Amino acid sequence: MAAPNFPRTDKDTAWEKRLFRSDTVVPQFQDLKFENILVATRGDIDSLQMATELALHHKTALTAIFVIEVPFSVSINTPLHDKMQEGELALKRAEALAREKGVEVKTRLLRSRSIPQTIIDVAKEEKTDVIILSGHLN
Repeated sequence: MAAPNFPRTDKDTAWEKRLFRSDTVVPQFQDLKFENILVATRGDIDSLQMATELALHHKTALTAIFVIEVPFSVSINTPLHDKMQEGELALKRAEALAREKGVEVKTRLLRSRSIPQTIIDVAKEEKTDVIILSGHLN
């Protein structure tokens, strides 16, 4: 389906000329500087790569976390061996990718009743500027 062809006005053309000038300056625009990046991962390469490359670009700290959500029906300290192994593998992948790019990474394997709340709590604790989430948190 073709885009509608709206009649163009002189006002549109003048606006476009101002917008697309090479010397256009946006006064509110400032370079971003991140100091702490948090990636909540399930081990997927996409979120880890994005976090690592962002940390490399900004020469900043990276924290990778894996949160094991413990159901309310069991004790918070109940051994969940499969989830622990999954988390350890995901964090080893984060360490390997960061090491390959020369980025310092801190990893944390956490147990919680709520993944979203734990991510928020860690972000506050670490004074995180950016949170990168895996596409597969459950």
